[in-house]
Amino acid sequence: MNPKMIHRVAIATWILSGACLFGISDLISHFGDSARVVWSVYAWTIWVLGVFLMLIPSTLGLVIVRTITPLAVVGACAGFFIDSVPGIWLIGFVFTVASLIVVFSAEFGHVFVNGSAYGDEIRFLLRPPVQYLLPVTIAWLLLVVPVTAVGACLASKQWLPAVVGALFAIPIAPLMTARLGKLSTRWLVLVPAGLVIHDKMVLAETVMFRRLKVGDIQLAPANTEAADLTGVTWGIPLQVNVSDGDKIIFRPDKEHPNGRAIHVYGMLVAPSRPGLFIASWKR
Repeated sequence: MNPKMIHRVAIATWILSGACLFGISDLISHFGDSARVVWSVYAWTIWVLGVFLMLIPSTLGLVIVRTITPLAVVGACAGFFIDSVPGIWLIGFVFTVASLIVVFSAEFGHVFVNGSAYGDEIRFLLRPPVQYLLPVTIAWLLLVVPVTAVGACLASKQWLPAVVGALFAIPIAPLMTARLGKLSTRWLVLVPAGLVIHDKMVLAETVMFRRLKVGDIQLAPANTEAADLTGVTWGIPLQVNVSDGDKIIFRPDKEHPNGRAIHVYGMLVAPSRPGLFIASWKR
């Protein structure tokens, strides 16, 4: 589907998911006024933030939107099981799940990373390394659980635990957000002069290949000996061949604390939209 259409669908599903929030006051009214105020502020803040960020695509917006949509699904699911009249929460759950699916699509990511692109460049998100998925999930939990716990303490007027939780959440939130943001700043970039690989999770520094030096770009054959710059991910990567070869430096790891430099004539990269990348390259 067209990325711009996916973007519109994401906005529509997110806005429609807000319908369930009109029932939040009744849902938690029996827990007291403080609980009603705290959770209403939490829920409406998340929803309004989502609407604002979806209307103005950016790389940072992509990180935040992909952080709050799973939380919205959890909230709608909780409302469905807690409320004695769960109909409105079922609607919210359906639309938040739909929004979640769209927000994590390659097309949606393409629109948002290019919202922060410079000049004539076109950014293509790279598929995440498989081994990074568990750390990302843990980072998400370390971000949302303390913030939610602070809300629960405020709602129940447990001031001391709320302060302790806030002291924990405030310093850890930017650290976890930065970790989550790494996946949104891994790009294969088309520029007028050629292509750029910007991937600090795999490479020690950004590399650029001039268009005149770039040969074939195609789906990688099974027996390829090209250097793997994907970080090990799913799907068939693209193989980018360069005529004169060039040097790339992998980021430091336990076996190579100073990084590892190799001379390459072919590289494997895994953009989330390989077909669109090839079509854009050939224009």
